[in-house]
Amino acid sequence: MRVLSYILKYLDRKRFAPTVIAWEGGDLLPEYRRYAPTYVYGDEKRHSWLTSLERSSSGALKRMIARREKRYGRRWMQSMMGQIQPHLIVHNYHAAIPLFEGAPNPDVPAIQTVFMYGAALNSLGTAQIEKLVGRATHFICEGKNVREYAHDCLGIPPGQISTVCVGVDLAVRNHQLGKAKRVRRSDLGISEKELVIATCGPLNYHKAPDIWLKAAALLQARRNQQPLKFIWIGGTERQLEGLYGRSLLRLRGELGLDPHVIITGYQQEVYPYLDLCDIYVQPSRDDAFPHAILEAMAIGKPAVSFRQGVAAEDYAKDALVCVDIVSPEALANGIAGLIDHPLGRQKLGEAGRTLIETRFEAAATVRTYQDVLTAVIEKSGQGHHFRQTQ
Repeated sequence: MRVLSYILKYLDRKRFAPTVIAWEGGDLLPEYRRYAPTYVYGDEKRHSWLTSLERSSSGALKRMIARREKRYGRRWMQSMMGQIQPHLIVHNYHAAIPLFEGAPNPDVPAIQTVFMYGAALNSLGTAQIEKLVGRATHFICEGKNVREYAHDCLGIPPGQISTVCVGVDLAVRNHQLGKAKRVRRSDLGISEKELVIATCGPLNYHKAPDIWLKAAALLQARRNQQPLKFIWIGGTERQLEGLYGRSLLRLRGELGLDPHVIITGYQQEVYPYLDLCDIYVQPSRDDAFPHAILEAMAIGKPAVSFRQGVAAEDYAKDALVCVDIVSPEALANGIAGLIDHPLGRQKLGEAGRTLIETRFEAAATVRTYQDVLTAVIEKSGQGHHFRQTQ
């Protein structure tokens, strides 16, 4: 996760010596390794012959391989814990990862970060949610919606919840936007006359691209003289080939939007794509605290969102358009007010950028984050040993 790379980059090395243990690698692995020792089970321990055997084997053989790997993985994890001997474990994941179940140690304090809530979290199932709640004594949530969910629906006492959003690394923003060779409107077939309405994220039900498409159709039908273009920044080939992805492409055609909607596919560097848009939209049905809208606001783009993430916070009420009813019609109405008022777009974009730079700058938010880490260690009774070795 991008958030973890910011934490590793800005963590005070006089106070902390971070180590990353991951199930599998990804695009951000080089970033992790730049700032901390990083160990990846999937990259370092899983043999290629096992992967090919698993692909070609029967169901019974696959289950036997999975059981053997589970045992091996737990031994690997326990060995890593023995080598590192951490003062604190931060669980930065929700998914069921069998080998990580051997990581908790009652003598070592643990924090669980909560990046999901509502329908998204409940899709994991009761057993996994109970593991998530049970493996830590302290929890970090990014905002109001998730904090309330953690207390009201998961039964976590307020005193065990800290609210910290590790926000936006402005250095990353500046680096990506400073590249001479970056995507331009012409690369996507967009003219300078078209007003671009964009969003960013994977193509899944929680992110609600279906609502976004229907809102786009409503706006296109009443656009007056303003030519519009809609961009979805994201979407892997696997998502597009799945049932939901195929349905979205069919819906785009049924709504007559094929010439007007661009799906860019997954992009590791999103700022140049966000910079193409005139209005950013966060259409998520159920999204704990989406960071893409923070990134759009960080480059001065006026933002429209349902009451999810930052849009649910009182401090952000004057920095974006919050739409209270989750429907294509309500979303289209929220966007339409900005289409018709260029000066309003400019003022809202400036307010959003100011909010990000004063409240969500990564280096400052990581300082708050590490204060939570220290407090949890001190409360656990390991504070004296931690102070001796930090």
